[in-house]
Amino acid sequence: MFKVHRQQAQRRRLVDTTGCPACLKEYHTMEKVIAHLYYSTRCRPILQSRNYVCIPEPGAGSTQDRDLKQQHDRLLPPLRQEGPQQQMPRLREDLGIDGDLHMDLMEIFLEAPSLKTALDHIQRIPEKRSISWTMWTRTLLYFEDTLADTDVTHWDETLLQVKKGLRTVQIPCTWDLDVKLHSEIHTRSAMEMECNDIAVTDWTGHEAIPRSFGKHRVFLHLFAGRRRRGDLQFYLDHMQPPSNYVLHVVSVDIVIDSTWGDVTADTTRTYWLQKAQEGLIVGFLAGPPCETWSRARGKAVKGQSSDRKAPRVIRSEEHLWGLPSLALKELAQIAICNELLTFTLLIACVMIQIGHWDRRAPGRAP
Repeated sequence: MFKVHRQQAQRRRLVDTTGCPACLKEYHTMEKVIAHLYYSTRCRPILQSRNYVCIPEPGAGSTQDRDLKQQHDRLLPPLRQEGPQQQMPRLREDLGIDGDLHMDLMEIFLEAPSLKTALDHIQRIPEKRSISWTMWTRTLLYFEDTLADTDVTHWDETLLQVKKGLRTVQIPCTWDLDVKLHSEIHTRSAMEMECNDIAVTDWTGHEAIPRSFGKHRVFLHLFAGRRRRGDLQFYLDHMQPPSNYVLHVVSVDIVIDSTWGDVTADTTRTYWLQKAQEGLIVGFLAGPPCETWSRARGKAVKGQSSDRKAPRVIRSEEHLWGLPSLALKELAQIAICNELLTFTLLIACVMIQIGHWDRRAPGRAP
């Protein structure tokens, strides 16, 4: 509706910054805060009930929002803003109708001399304004439901006849919208011939990928966690690589990519080990999987009741691969983290074999 008819979504008039005034969360880009208002069944009614209208800011696809996305680069999740929240307003029900269309319908019913004239005027409304079929039918249905006998006393028709007439402009056949698109009919023999033509077509392409210009190097950051400002990739992306080199920093973690970040999957492990064996990875950095190596385990939880306990330690220097007696949930955690750790050792061995180097995060376990 915006690209073709320049109609802006009403929720864009509820905010003029990248933060939500209702829940006080910072979403970093206008596209994300508008999407938040689209899905939030709490924040949108609150802002609509405050009875104000903002000047729409450039949204998704604009140059300004692309700059915001590039600055953000998925480094931070939505953050809580500072300041007190406003008092909860008296919530108003969002009818989800077109207010201007509803006013036009009321004026037509007041001024038209007959029902037939009113329906003719209603059918000419889409010629003057652009409106979606959903909004059209929803507004007409609401108008029909709110009609009373006193609204049609100046006509000879009854209320039931008026509502029946309104339903005629709510069906697709009145507007020729139910006409089927003409499509070419294929016979079975024609489709079989088409399949045979495709089967004998030579689809062979280049056997080898052309050499790229310049020297590209890949640096892996294993178990990187969620992208954030100040992580390893943040600094390496801002560093100037040596001349004639292009450095690609790849943060590998399941929270970033559920496929290529899950090194417990055989295909993913094989992929990264093969790329390292081929010499495409110049180096990597990895810390131990933090779920079972975290120093937060075994610490006292302050301010909690006595029956609330912190996760206990499930590794030690004597039992590096896990304590002898563990619960089933703890065994599952140990198994996953041991698998991640063995992948780190495997890729380190490959890097040593091919003569590249590896780094281990300082202060982490060996």
